[in-house]
Amino acid sequence: MKAHLFSLVALAVTITACSSDQPVQIVKEPSTKTEYIPIRNPHPIQQVLPANVTAICVDGSYSTSPVHEACVGNGGAKQIISRYHSE
Repeated sequence: MKAHLFSLVALAVTITACSSDQPVQIVKEPSTKTEYIPIRNPHPIQQVLPANVTAICVDGSYSTSPVHEACVGNGGAKQIISRYHSE
């Protein structure tokens, strides 16, 4: 019963709010135009790596050692290269 009464009150409030004598205003288009500024590509360009590289070192050199030994004398590994392929 309370839900029914609440629904009737909500309907009455909605009808009263919608039937006011206020004119409806139409939103006008802004006078300024949108300007699109091209941005730099956030994705780095893929570099061509030799076939047996396992890591790129912090100093920019390549390592062909196993992953756990990669770039030991070159400041550590910046990026480990993993290649999966089937034969």
